[in-house]
Amino acid sequence: MPKTSKLSPKKTLRSISLYFAFLLLLSCENHSEDTIIFVDLGQEITLNYSDLFEDLRIIELDNDSEVLVAEVNDVLITDERIIILDKKLSEAIHFYNNTGRLINSIKAEKGFQPNFIYLHT
Repeated sequence: MPKTSKLSPKKTLRSISLYFAFLLLLSCENHSEDTIIFVDLGQEITLNYSDLFEDLRIIELDNDSEVLVAEVNDVLITDERIIILDKKLSEAIHFYNNTGRLINSIKAEKGFQPNFIYLHT
């Protein structure tokens, strides 16, 4: 007749926990190769745009008195379109082509829940 273990569930759980803790310690690696960079936020540095961006284009958007944008809440730029959401003044989504000409605007109203809007074309 085989012998059965008479360990209590608490001791069994403790043994399993110690086993996994031991395995965890064995699996740790020495990370001495990591590089730590200290940044002095009080020191002013100068960067060129070319250091950060591959291409930089400034596109002047149509300045129509009917489409005033007070705050750019979100912007999406594709190869063909520039889409701007203004929740503050015009409460609309404005569509521009890639040269900055206004294509269309869609008026928005606040929805039943926060962060939801109704769109009117």
